[in-house]
Amino acid sequence: MRACPLPSGGGEFGGDLYQRLAIVRIELPPLRQRLDDIPEMAAHLIGRFYHEEPATPHRVVRLTSAALAALQHYPWPGNVRELRNVMFQALITKRAGDELLLSDLPEHVVRGTPHDADHSGPASASGTPGVFDRAALGRMIDGGRMNLRAIRDELERAALELALERAGGSPARAARLLGEVGRGNSSDPGGTVRAMLRRHGLKQRR
Repeated sequence: MRACPLPSGGGEFGGDLYQRLAIVRIELPPLRQRLDDIPEMAAHLIGRFYHEEPATPHRVVRLTSAALAALQHYPWPGNVRELRNVMFQALITKRAGDELLLSDLPEHVVRGTPHDADHSGPASASGTPGVFDRAALGRMIDGGRMNLRAIRDELERAALELALERAGGSPARAARLLGEVGRGNSSDPGGTVRAMLRRHGLKQRR
C-alpha cells in the first residue's frame, strides 16, 4: 500500500479541507431528550459489558420494568457516558440473578436526582423519609408507562432481599426489620417472610 503524502504547510490541513468536512453537521440531542432510546441502549451496554468482561461468573439478560422505568426518568446530566458508567457499575456489583433489579441501580438514579442534588426526598404519610420519587411517578403516569404492580413487586422484592441480608438469612429477624407487613403472626414471626419468598420465587438463605 502506497503511503499518502502529508499536505504541504508543515503537516497542517488546509482550510479548504475543513470547509468540505463542515458541509455535513450531525447534531445529537442529549440523552434526556431521547429517553425512548434507553431500553435499546441499556441492552447494548449489557452485551458490551460481558464482551469486555468475559470472565464474569454470571450474566444479566434483562432489566426489570421498574429498573428500566428508573433509567428512563433520570435526567442524565452526564449524558450517554453516565448511562454507561451506571450500567457497568450495576453489572460489576451484581452477584446473582439474571435480571437487573431496581435495587441494583445507584441510589441517585433510583431517586431521579443527580449526585449534587438534594437527596432528602419527600416524606411519606407516616412522616418517615420516602423511598420513591413522586415526580418520577407522575411522569410515568403522564407518559402512559405506569405499571403499579411491577413497581410494587420490585419494591417488595428489594426490601425483602435487603432485610434478609441484614438478618443473616433469618426470616424471623427479617420480619422484624420489615416492620408491619413482614411481622407475621406471633407464633411464627417469619411466616410472612417465607410466604413472600415463595411468591417472588426466591430461595431462603442458609
